[in-house]
This record gives sequence, C-alpha cells and structure tokens, in this order.
Amino acid sequence: MHFDSPLRFLVPTPFNYFQGGIGTRNDKTKIVLILYITLISMSHLAAQSVTSSVTNVLKYGLGNEMTINGKERKEYAENLADVRLGFNRLKIGFRLELSDPPEFGVRYSGLRKKYIEFEQDGVTLRAGDLYALFNRGTSLNMFENRTLAYDTGIEGAYAQYRTTWFRAAVVSGVLDFVDPITVYLLSPRHDRYSLRGALAEVTPFPFISLGASFVSSDADITNTRTLVPDKVKADLPEMFMTVRTELVDLFASYTLRNVYNKNTGTWEEGNAFYGSIAHSGEGYGITLEYKDYRFDIVDPSGADPFRITRMMPFQNPPTVKKEHSYTTLSRNPHLVDFNDEVGVQLDLYYSVMDGTTLNLGGSMASRHYQYLLNRSTFISARKENGSPLLPLLDQTRSPFWEVTMDIEHFLNEEGSYVKGGFDRRHDYTFFEFGSTYINMTGMPVQFQWMMDETWSVKTTVEPLWIYHSAYQTDKSSFDLLISFQISKSPEWSAGIRRESTTNPFDPTHRSVWIAVDGSYRIGSTHTIMFSLGDERGGQVCANGICRQINPFSGFRFSMINQL
Repeated sequence: MHFDSPLRFLVPTPFNYFQGGIGTRNDKTKIVLILYITLISMSHLAAQSVTSSVTNVLKYGLGNEMTINGKERKEYAENLADVRLGFNRLKIGFRLELSDPPEFGVRYSGLRKKYIEFEQDGVTLRAGDLYALFNRGTSLNMFENRTLAYDTGIEGAYAQYRTTWFRAAVVSGVLDFVDPITVYLLSPRHDRYSLRGALAEVTPFPFISLGASFVSSDADITNTRTLVPDKVKADLPEMFMTVRTELVDLFASYTLRNVYNKNTGTWEEGNAFYGSIAHSGEGYGITLEYKDYRFDIVDPSGADPFRITRMMPFQNPPTVKKEHSYTTLSRNPHLVDFNDEVGVQLDLYYSVMDGTTLNLGGSMASRHYQYLLNRSTFISARKENGSPLLPLLDQTRSPFWEVTMDIEHFLNEEGSYVKGGFDRRHDYTFFEFGSTYINMTGMPVQFQWMMDETWSVKTTVEPLWIYHSAYQTDKSSFDLLISFQISKSPEWSAGIRRESTTNPFDPTHRSVWIAVDGSYRIGSTHTIMFSLGDERGGQVCANGICRQINPFSGFRFSMINQL
C-alpha cells in the first residue's frame, strides 16, 4: 500500500477501512466490522448499562536504518485501534490494525484480536483471540510484545472455574507463529500449532495449594532444508505446589516434555524445574530463585536454533536473572538458554531509613555439561564437570554471573529523588576452537527534582565500561549515555540524550549519537510524542525473548488517543 501522507492516518474512521483499503481485501472482515460498529452504536443508546473504551495508537517513522546490507531507507506506519465493550458480565473486544509496513514485524491490515468474554460467580468463558498462563509459564505462557514482534496468542476458547479452595481451567485453539528472528527474511518462518491444555488446583488448607496441568500440541514446523513441514506432537505434563506461611512463601513446579517427530517416528524427552522461596518482614524482603531447564540439551556448537525439539514458543519460564531498566545495562543482556541452563538468583530489599531503600542482587547460571570435541571425528562428547544440578563458574560450562546494587532516596514528599546503581557481570561462551566473553561494569545515576506540583527536571547519567574478548581478540571500550528532561505535568515534556562510545568496532562506525524527544498532551485523552536524531540500537529483551534493534537516524512520531 502506498502512503500519500502519514497525516491521513491521524484520524482513522470506520469509513476509511472500506475505501479501497482494508475492507476490500476480505468481505468477511467487512461483515464483522459492520457488526462491531453496530454494537458501538447500540452502546450509545444504552449507556446506562454499557461501558466502552477505545485506545488508538498511531506510529510513523521516516529515516535511515543500518542493516547487515548497509544503510537503508526506512519508513513505517502503524495504526492500532483497540475497542472494548462491557455489557454487565459480558465483554466484547477487537483490534483494527494497519501495519503497512510495521516498525518491526510482518505486514498486517485488517481485523484481529477479536473476542467475547463472560464472567459470573467464579466462571470465566472466553472465545476468540486469547492468551493464557499456567503458573510460572514452564508449560504455557502466551503473550504479545509488539516491540519484539512476538505474539503467541491463539484463536480458540478458554474456560475457568474458581472458588476459594478449587480452580480448574481448560484452553484450546490454534497458534499461527512467526519467529521474530526471521521477520527480516523475504519469507518469514511461519509455524502452526494446534494446542490444548487443562489445569486443576486444590487448596485443602489455607497455607498450601497443590495442582497439575497438561498441555498438548500438534504442530507443522517449517523445515528450511527439506521444505517439507515437520509434523510434531509435544506433550507437557506439569506438577506444582504453593506454600504460604507467616515465615516464607514457597513455589515449586516440575514439567516433563515429550516431543514426537511424526516424520521420523522418534521421541525426544526433556524436563524443567523452577522453584522460589521468599521471606519478608518489616522494612525488608529476600527472594531466592532456582532454575534447572533441560528441555532440549544438545551439543551447543552444532545446535540448530530452529530445531523442532527446542522449547515451544507457547512456553516461557522465568528467566531467573535481573532485567534492567537502564538503557546501557539492558543493551548487552545474558541470553537465557531455556533448553540447557541451570541457575540461581538472590534478591534482597531493605529499607535503610524513611525514604531510602536498598536493593542487592546476584545471579549465576551455566550449562549443565562440558562438551569435548574429538578432532579426528569432529564429534563432541558430553562430560560431567561438577554437579549438573548447580551452576558452575568453570569456563567449559559457559558460565554467567552478575551482581547488582540499587539505592534510591526520596528528597521530599513531592517526589524528588536521587538513585544510583552498580552492576558487574561476566558472560562466557565456550567453544572448542575459541571462546568469547564479555565483562561489564556500569554505575548509572538518576536525579529528579520536583520544583512544584507540575514542574520537574530529570537527568540520567549511565557510564559503562566493557571488556570484550572474541576468538583471541581483546578490546575494551567506554560507553556513556547522558539524558536531560524537563516536564510540566501533565501537559508536556521535552528532553535531549547523548550517547557516546570509544569502541572503534561499532557497526555504525560512529562514536556519538544525539537525539531530542518530547510529548504533548491535548486535553485528557490525546498524547503526541516524537523523537528526532540518531539512535544507536542494540539488544532489547523481555521475559528472556530478545531481538536486535538496528541503528536508526530520522524522525519518529506517535499519537495515543484514549476514549
């Protein structure tokens, strides 16, 4: 679709979707859209018993993006209109989307995320597009993250019944999954899963809950070598337990995973254990987490990232590591291997005094085994090096460790504060023919001063020291990000950020990036945001799912309308 001007998308109306655009692509979409427009009209006639909300998000960007092929022109336009209607115990929702092209992901124009939901007396029924989570996600955790172009929602049905002592849920549907790693390809990898799941949990006493779940899927998974889809069946039974006492809160789950390749008639087995224990008192809290993920342990040197035996996309267990909010600290994350990783994380919260809090944390992880390569046969053999139940700092098991500290102090009741942090991490990847590792030390500082109830200034300074070794080539660099923002709440804000590096091997061949941004609120329901300048890019992660953001130079605009 050709864009004459981005302004034509500022005020999307139902009429726009029928004038040679979305509606002309599919008559069924027209019919469904007319139905929903009718429902919206009816809601105005029965406002005393109907609630409604509409959120429209428009994004437009124009500039140059640095890709593996060099500098390329990038223009994107997205418009998402999410509509929610409530009729007492009944809810109806849908999304009108125009992503042509999207900021990141695959093109889409039409009606999606349609659902109808009913709730009463502990019963929840939903049909249409939906997401579901069983416990901590080792067997089922479906979610959408548009920044990552990651969407594991299904089209199907969900039912749940809950009382004070019993909970049961069933889910069934179809997942069409596009792997975010492949969205840059001319033909992105597209897999299809037919999924079914059930969960039951009982609470015989107030302090303990016991439960089990079972998830099964039949899938057609793309095989890039044979071009014939692999037909795969996966079964994931899970057992879990929750204990709550005045002293501690404890959770533990164990998940089995059996994968059957229907093309070859072979089975592969895996499993995962996750546990956490937390204790809190007046002014302090401590949490310890443990993971032992063995969904698909293979020789890492020859592992196919798209192998059919890897963890399924509708699974997403806890990462058991800290996810940072600071830009520089989040740019080089540890990539969690859910198929082969054992690790622990300790988090401590302490209120030093009124208005001052301290947070200390540490995590460690590694592979389960060491792999030795036979140089005559070029076949690797697995070797136990230390206990596979605990992470090991030995280099042959590709260890990762991190220690963090965050301290925050509020200067007054209006919300002025100063906070700082310290982060030290080491991430090592072992290969027989050469290894890589990265050491990072960051000490970010942030300060906000509230001049009165509306005016405020905020500045952030993020220095980062990096030492990187790749295949016997060592290099060190210093990164620095400085940002300054002034705001008059709730009307507007404006800011500038500058990032620099001494790394001569940066893929953009630059050392400085400068950008300005701002926002302006129109009334109580409309917000406009923009940014102009250079963005360095880098890794972005959520829930252990990561992607690379390409460097971008240009203009970005977005507008959010909430009615």
